[in-house]
Amino acid sequence: MSDLTATPDGGQSSSLQMVHIASITMIAILTGIVPVLQPLLLGAMAEAGRLDAGQIGIAAMVEGGAMALAVGLAAAFLPPRHLRLITAGALCVALLANIATAGATGIMIAVARFFNGMACGLTIWIFVGLLTRLSLPARLVAIYSTVQACCALLIAFVMTTFLLPHFGGGAGYVALAMTNLGLLFLVPLMPTRFVAVETDRSPGPPRGLGLVALIGVFIHIAAIIGLWVYALPLARSAGTSVEEAGLAISVAIGFQIAGGFTAAWLAPRLAAPLVVLGCIAASLAGIALMTMGGFIPLIMGLVLISMSWTLAAPFHMPLLMAVDPQRRAAMQMGTGQIIGASAGPALAAITAQLLGIRSLFWVSASLFLVAFLVFMFVSNRSRSAISVG
Repeated sequence: MSDLTATPDGGQSSSLQMVHIASITMIAILTGIVPVLQPLLLGAMAEAGRLDAGQIGIAAMVEGGAMALAVGLAAAFLPPRHLRLITAGALCVALLANIATAGATGIMIAVARFFNGMACGLTIWIFVGLLTRLSLPARLVAIYSTVQACCALLIAFVMTTFLLPHFGGGAGYVALAMTNLGLLFLVPLMPTRFVAVETDRSPGPPRGLGLVALIGVFIHIAAIIGLWVYALPLARSAGTSVEEAGLAISVAIGFQIAGGFTAAWLAPRLAAPLVVLGCIAASLAGIALMTMGGFIPLIMGLVLISMSWTLAAPFHMPLLMAVDPQRRAAMQMGTGQIIGASAGPALAAITAQLLGIRSLFWVSASLFLVAFLVFMFVSNRSRSAISVG
């Protein structure tokens, strides 16, 4: 952590304090938790008759697209200053958007999720800026993923056992709004700005191998989220009850914790491409299990995909930093991941409407395979450049 620097209030360049790192990370964890909870949140709205199957994908796409837009625009045009003011404003917008979602139906849910996505994108941009100032970013991303999975598991348990059964689909979004309110108390603990790094001095879009690797990140996340947001209806299509499907999703979220711990341990030990490629192979195995039908194969498949998600994601950053020393691709990692998180559900929504819900297995498997080939290409072309962690 000592390798990360920032410029605190006094304007003197110094090492960023642990409280600064913790506050930025915690805000990013809890504002970026929505994609993990989307199967429960949007699934509950659909069960309540406030969304149909196509609108689940649209709402997820709009929210993910807004997050990507905010991260991309901020990375391109915003200097790393006034971080507290930006974060406070973003949290207030997210709070209002979540409250609006709780009372909305149909397309208005997507409108509210757009504003939440824009707000959360700004907090993710700040977190990505933090990562580019670390010598071992995979470890902090692994901590991020692990803590986020723990929070998601707790929130999912509360939602499935108490909030959603007793107060309806909108209750989950009210809970998110209360979380946004609580995060405002962490804003004063953040630094006001970061010290400039190479990316800030030579801004621009990623090029060459960095761009190819970023496309791989986009496809990989699209494959994961396109399947994940439809986990509940896919589970139902396998003949499980609503309770069994909710249990399977909750268990899969729990195994994200194991993925995060594993990533933190592997960060200084294995090269990023090896981890990412292994996780893609495990995800393909998970899809194969889910297509078998039945509760046991379903839960095993979801666990494989969910754990591989949180294990692979921390290694996207060191992979991008290694192939693009100017860190242009790394600064756009959040954009690539979030666009993938938007495009995946969009493609899934179209496919579900045209070919039926179970066709999503083959769409996701195809995307995983393409991502595998892209990362293989990047690995082979830059084997000497990519270092461990």
